[in-house]
Amino acid sequence: MAGLIAARVLWDHYDRVILIERDALPDATASRKGVLQGWDVPWLLASGFAQLRHCVPGIREALTADVAVVGDMAESLRWHQYRA
Repeated sequence: MAGLIAARVLWDHYDRVILIERDALPDATASRKGVLQGWDVPWLLASGFAQLRHCVPGIREALTADVAVVGDMAESLRWHQYRA
């Protein structure tokens, strides 16, 4: 994700931006060798998402149309950590 965002920012300053992906992209949802956190649930705080939306207009709509779920962690998430 960081590489895609960096490429998006560079796009405003250069005629061409080339992305090189070292893994072959699978046809279906699958873990990839080059994406170590591929099965982790990605969380993005509101301030980070605001910056992402600034860099990539329409990203919220594109993500939620596919698989993303938008929510307020402070409102809807409960965290419990066991302490011995």
